[in-house]
Amino acid sequence: MNVKLTTEEIDTIANIISEQECPFDFKCYKSGFEDLCGAILDSGGKAVECVDENAKKCSNSSPFGKTFICTCLMRCYIAKHFHI
Repeated sequence: MNVKLTTEEIDTIANIISEQECPFDFKCYKSGFEDLCGAILDSGGKAVECVDENAKKCSNSSPFGKTFICTCLMRCYIAKHFHI
């Protein structure tokens, strides 16, 4: 995906990287948003549901009823801001 980032987006992403450790070394961002785990933004735009096949094993997902909610700051930012 060819996404041209604004200065504000770059600053936000840098802040997220400085605030969170990532067991995957932020491959979602570093891959140019190509290597993303499965996530769906809820209809209210507030929560990101993890729909990845490895949701149960992911340290950045929390069970919520029959689903999993993504707690990764970077993945949530990407889902909410870029709708991917």
